[in-house]
Amino acid sequence: MDINIISDVFIITTKLTVTDIALVAKHKPDALRVFEGEGADRKPVFAVSYNEGRQHLASFGITFGDKTRCESGFATYKGDIPRSVERGKEKEYVADIVGTCLDYLAKIETQVPSAVSEIKTARASLLSKIRVLDENNSNNTAPTGNNSYGNTNTNNNYNNNNSYGNTNANNNSGYNNGDNANN
Repeated sequence: MDINIISDVFIITTKLTVTDIALVAKHKPDALRVFEGEGADRKPVFAVSYNEGRQHLASFGITFGDKTRCESGFATYKGDIPRSVERGKEKEYVADIVGTCLDYLAKIETQVPSAVSEIKTARASLLSKIRVLDENNSNNTAPTGNNSYGNTNTNNNYNNNNSYGNTNANNNSGYNNGDNANN
């Protein structure tokens, strides 16, 4: 994380990308929090989030509201330094504002990369288990040996003339609208 002062603005730039914050918030939100206590006494004391254009900084968390222009898109927080702060005292003012938040933020910056890695590994494993079947290929079968329509008849006929409740007596599509008792 970096903190820079430019004129009357201070900018906190985290090592976390906006994309990583969103991914972790969806799948492993506890990685964006710092907890104190154990068991039933465990409670969050600090959290990180991102909400474009709506930043906030408090002792219990930071919501980043912008991102860097670089390709990575690191999350940023921009705060104002009041004109009443004397020249040369900007660092002290910012230190008072950010306080212990920086220690918590540094801890979260170390938690998030492993959470992102776990999420991506789990997702890759899940995606490897998903098959996309070609609806025009009649050789597609479900893993159970039944066709994807739940009909165990091995003489299924899936042409356009007798499927989806057609009253043809030879309809073996697995769909039955009740129009013909021989379906």
